[in-house]
Amino acid sequence: WDSNDSMPTSPGSYYLTSNITMDGTWHIKNGEYNICLNDKELKINGVLGAIYVEKDGVLNLYDCGETGKLTNISPDHRILSGGLRVSGEFNMYGGRITGNNVYRAGGIYVEYGKFNMYGGIIDDNYGHVTGGVYVSDGEIGLYGGEIKNNKCDGLAGGVIVSENSKIFISGDITISGNKKGDSASNLYLYGQSRLRLAGPLTNAKPIGITRDDVGFFTTDGTKELKSSDYVDHFKSDNGEYIIKAFFRELKLVKANIINVPADTVDPGISGSDGYVRLALVIEKLKADQVPENDLDLSDTYMNDKDLTLGQYYDVSVYLNQVQIFKLNKPINITLDVPEEIRNAPEGYNRLFTVFKIHDGKVEKIKDSYDTSISFDTDSFSTYAIAYSDSAKPVDNKPVDNNKHYSIPTTGVDH
Repeated sequence: WDSNDSMPTSPGSYYLTSNITMDGTWHIKNGEYNICLNDKELKINGVLGAIYVEKDGVLNLYDCGETGKLTNISPDHRILSGGLRVSGEFNMYGGRITGNNVYRAGGIYVEYGKFNMYGGIIDDNYGHVTGGVYVSDGEIGLYGGEIKNNKCDGLAGGVIVSENSKIFISGDITISGNKKGDSASNLYLYGQSRLRLAGPLTNAKPIGITRDDVGFFTTDGTKELKSSDYVDHFKSDNGEYIIKAFFRELKLVKANIINVPADTVDPGISGSDGYVRLALVIEKLKADQVPENDLDLSDTYMNDKDLTLGQYYDVSVYLNQVQIFKLNKPINITLDVPEEIRNAPEGYNRLFTVFKIHDGKVEKIKDSYDTSISFDTDSFSTYAIAYSDSAKPVDNKPVDNNKHYSIPTTGVDH
């Protein structure tokens, strides 16, 4: 492809032999096109995007070298997409989609279509809503390449996946350095959308996650994958949220940010004014979410002490989103007794017992009749609240058989 005044119109394989500058969006209407940038620049002045892959079209993008670029140079106001608009299928194996500026999606806007990324770079794009990739009622598979340094003012700097879309992820995909304003914004899962772990992740940099709310952001659709293998490959783009593993899924949870003296964590840490910010997370657990060994130790302890289980908790702390299992100094935490176990049967008192299971041992922390129990701890793992009921003492007042009474004065001796 070496012409500045004509575009390929028949399915097939093409490669650039010189830099190309074209007027008008290139429409891939039907059939499969293979384009190799061949270290050249493809610049298109396209109001509908540089390239529009329509419903029955397929585009595969390659680059024989490392410097090939695709950029939309249209000065007009583009509503949807800068680089590509995809209603068919777009597979990216190489090249760069870069330098685009648009309202909705700077790099790629996927609308009822499919985008698979196996390699290449999507970078330095700007979109008012999304800088890199916007997936609306479509599908995206991220398996390799880089999506980096894209910017937006609205929702997501890197990638946004709408509620009615699907996202699959595995391999060596990097999503980093993307910004919403001045804040990190890499992968935004909108509404109830959840990503599917399609295979092992080997990316060196964790992918920043944003959601509308706390909750699970992966699905357990691929049973052979363990979520514990993926925790280190994701992080929260918001410092007040933490990524945690729950069986085969990953969850974004809200943390309580506390300031503690730096030597609470490590004598070698120097925080601002001698303090560091820890993220404290307290999550209720069901029995089947407790590690099997912890569960066995807990059952034995409660049987020996004649206690009834109330609630398990996972208590954890993080510094810069790295989990810490032991502190040099204790911090104070509070566990609230669940509403459903607060009240004893009539005529009984209920005593609550807090204990922890840590390093293969069970340790009682505190007994309390309160329904909000505070205590100091320096170790973080599985905690539990159990209870025991005892009859209230009967109030037996003594009977006085020596009754005293007075006789009205009548003036007559008795």
